[in-house]
Order: sequence, then C-alpha cells, then structure tokens
Amino acid sequence: MYTTDLFNFRFVDRDEARNKFRAFFASSDGNVLWVKGKRGLGKTTFINFMLEEYTQYNLCYFDIPKNSNSIEIISEFIKQLERQCDLNFIDETQKWYKEFYCNTYKIIQKITAVLFPKISNLIETVLDTGYYVITKSDERKESIDIIYHFISLILSQKKLCICIDNLSRCNIDTLQFFFRIIKNFLLEENFRACIVTTTEDLSTDTKDEIFHFLPFTDIEILRLKKYEYFFQILEPIFHLDNFKEEDFEYIFIKCEGSPKKLSTVISKLLEKQGISFRKNQKAFIDKSVLSNKNLCNLNGGRLLGRLILKMRKPCML
Repeated sequence: MYTTDLFNFRFVDRDEARNKFRAFFASSDGNVLWVKGKRGLGKTTFINFMLEEYTQYNLCYFDIPKNSNSIEIISEFIKQLERQCDLNFIDETQKWYKEFYCNTYKIIQKITAVLFPKISNLIETVLDTGYYVITKSDERKESIDIIYHFISLILSQKKLCICIDNLSRCNIDTLQFFFRIIKNFLLEENFRACIVTTTEDLSTDTKDEIFHFLPFTDIEILRLKKYEYFFQILEPIFHLDNFKEEDFEYIFIKCEGSPKKLSTVISKLLEKQGISFRKNQKAFIDKSVLSNKNLCNLNGGRLLGRLILKMRKPCML
C-alpha cells in the first residue's frame, strides 16, 4: 500500500442522486445538470464516479481556476476541448473564418497565425462585444460563433459532456459567456452539460444567472447520513478489527459526515505518525492518536450533541 491509497475512498450512498443522474442522461429534454452542495461533500467525486457509466461520452471536465480573468478562463476551457479531439482551435478558426470586423471603429483584423498566434489572442477579440467575425463565405456572425463551430466539429465526431466545476468563481460576464455556449447545444443529442457550485461560494447574482439563463435538473449532494458509510469507506483501506461501533460514530461526528473532512483526519493521522502500513497490506490506525482531541476540530458542541441524539439507533457492521 502507498500513501495515496489511504485516500482512495470507496464511493458509497448517494442512491437518490445516482438515480437522478441516470434519469438526466437518459433524457433529451435540453436541461443542464446542476450539481450543488456544501464544500467537501464529494460533488466532483460523485460526477466522476457516475460518468464512468457513460464512457460513450467524452468528458470535458473544467475546474474554473482561482483568481483568473475571463480571457484566461475561456482560453483554458478551449484547451480542454482540444484534448477531446484531434482538432486544433486556431487552425480550425483560420480554416473557416477570414477576419474580425469592428463595426464601431471600422477595423478589420485578418485571422492569421501572425495576428492570432495563441488561443488567448482569439478569445480576447471574441470577448470584445464590438467585433463580428466574417466567414470564408462572407457571412457575418457573432464572434462567439468560432467557439460554436469548434464544438460542432467535435460533436460531429463524438459525444461530448462538458462539466464546469466551481462555476461560482466566474464573474457575471464569464458566466453568461459559458451559458450561451452551453445553451446553444442543449438540444443536440450528442451533447450533455453539467455545472457544479459550492454553496458557501454561490452568490445571489450567480444563482440568479443560473435561474435566468439555463433550464436545469438539480442534484444536491448532502453529507453522509449514517456512520456505517464511514465503515464502508475505511474497511477496504484499514484493518478495523480493533474498532467498535462507537469508534466509527466518533469519527463520523468529528467529520460531520463529510468525506473531505475524513481525508483531513487521515492526513493529520499521517502527520502524527498515527498510521502504519506496508506494501500490499491494509494500513493500521493507532487509536490512541485518533482519540487526541486536537486531531480534528468540531464546529460547535451543539452540532455534536444533535448528531449523537440522532444516531442512537443500533447498527450492525
């Protein structure tokens, strides 16, 4: 066993969310899948796990980077799209479009490798609302059409699922830009889209934009409700013969049902030398280190009390 194996958690619970996810992929009603929930409850893990059932879709998973501007974000998104196919965004743009035209200042910019050597150069012009794009057949279109066209080329080759994580990191202009791209393809049979938001980061403005722009099916990822699930997560990784039900209850309460907090506890156990393991064997937890009250912090005693009262039902492990 290696250190990374300690965090290779088994996927547990989420039956209702799984069923809703499958129903979404089986439908062609033109909705976006909106996965939401508090930080650390496994939203991204849920999506990646479920999409393993849909290998016919090429997954373009894009995690919005922190502290990035619109040009950087959308440029990185295009690079992620490129990884789903054997197409080059700049080459395809030059093949199908000949110039940008600014109606305000009567400026023409030829679409060449010299003027637009990088994806970010193209995106900067696309985001300038004063510009149109002119096709090789002399049609005038909105500049966003070069992205529509590129995604259409991908969809002509394969099925595509676009998943945008941490959407709430976008400003409103970037949000609306992504929503326009997604909405343009919602009725395509080969296309699915998913957005992921974290409750603590979701502003009222972002929420309003989602409600205003997108038809959606929503799935809320909640904390795990039973401490038996922590046993199911830990059992493939650790020797648990010396653990009792109250030990799992203790860990569950400390972590508030959050898989992310459970991984934090394991990290702290490693730091305190509270975990020992050998290659190709399950790891051992030193319970004396685990019981250290400073190992994981509780967010208030009242929450702990409520959880203890709720969890008095006996369980068989």
